[in-house]
Amino acid sequence: LSDGGSEQLRKIEELKNGIEQKNEIIILKTAQTEEIAKTAGDNEKAIADNVSLTNAAEKRISEINKSIRELTEAKEKFSADLARQEERKGSAEGQTEKIISGLWDKYEMTRSEAKERAKP
Repeated sequence: LSDGGSEQLRKIEELKNGIEQKNEIIILKTAQTEEIAKTAGDNEKAIADNVSLTNAAEKRISEINKSIRELTEAKEKFSADLARQEERKGSAEGQTEKIISGLWDKYEMTRSEAKERAKP
């Protein structure tokens, strides 16, 4: 072969080697792209799972807050009822003391003496 022909063969070989290297890079990049796509898919699933868990947790928190409000309302109602009952108790005790005092003032009788006399 002439020098021009061998030069062309050498260039062809260089181009073939370059193409082969580029094809290897393409294969490597394709594999990397597929791995990235798989990771992205896994991440999207994990995000969806986390969103689902977050929604469930927020629903449970809402239910707990509702229960807390209901219990607080019941406690406040109970406290108000207790205060009324304590007031009634105080009033009844005051009336009892007034009656006992009246028994003594009018009849010079103690409570136990009045109970004894009241028996049939």
